[in-house]
Amino acid sequence: MDKQETPLSMSLKLGYASIALGIVMVVCGIAWQQIVPDSVYWSEEDAREFTEASDAVHHARSGPDHDHQHSHGEGEPAADSPELEAAKQRLRKLQGELETAQLARQYSGKVVSIVGVAILLTGAALLRRV
Repeated sequence: MDKQETPLSMSLKLGYASIALGIVMVVCGIAWQQIVPDSVYWSEEDAREFTEASDAVHHARSGPDHDHQHSHGEGEPAADSPELEAAKQRLRKLQGELETAQLARQYSGKVVSIVGVAILLTGAALLRRV
């Protein structure tokens, strides 16, 4: 004889499953920074590209014969040289990407936890209705 699911038993299962899933998500959200590696947000390649862009701006500002004595000689390009502007634009783009990666890393776990709490509360509401 087939046992047919009643709406009451389905609500109970869904409520308990929602509570369990919510708890798992809250725990994962709290431990997010330990679980998810930094490289998910900012890879070694991203870091290398950022360093290269920063170096390119420095070299474009200081000229080819820069000796780190901060003497402003003839080798220094004009402040608005195309090379310097391109290097600065690339660095600004990468700085924006770095800020986005930092914010994503900072808030991802919180978002997972908040969604977990919402699912948990939904499950509790389902059980309360039963």
